[in-house]
Amino acid sequence: MQMLRDCLHSEFCTRMRLDRWWLAQSTRRVTSESIGKPVRESNSMQQFVEAVEDLISDHWIKVLTALGFTLFGWVVAHWRASRAWSKREFFDRINFSLDSIADDTLRIRTLCKKKCADIFLNEHAVNRLGKLIVQTTPADPVVPIFRRMIIGTS
Repeated sequence: MQMLRDCLHSEFCTRMRLDRWWLAQSTRRVTSESIGKPVRESNSMQQFVEAVEDLISDHWIKVLTALGFTLFGWVVAHWRASRAWSKREFFDRINFSLDSIADDTLRIRTLCKKKCADIFLNEHAVNRLGKLIVQTTPADPVVPIFRRMIIGTS
């Protein structure tokens, strides 16, 4: 309880210092004599520096923790992507294309590649499609659910 009280008190004091600095800056008068002269570090600037130092000293652990979690998430995502790339497993992707055969040449015009979750909003459909994609082979690359639509067999 005391720690919470101290934290709230230090945050309140830091905000009060920032508010005082802002008030001092906004009420400072500019005279014709002060225009063009170099600005000295005034009391308000010292208050601002103190307020920023207080913010850093009070919240450095929060910033460090957030950076740590961000780094951890990036490492895990990079590891998963590199593992999928090395295994050549892209089971969560769906490819929409226009295929044609002309002059004994197969022409594939890819329209888009998307994640299955972006196309199918139902999570059950995405999981079912993922299971069906795993069943494909190089000899039979058509997903069984689409075989009826394309080839006309079951």
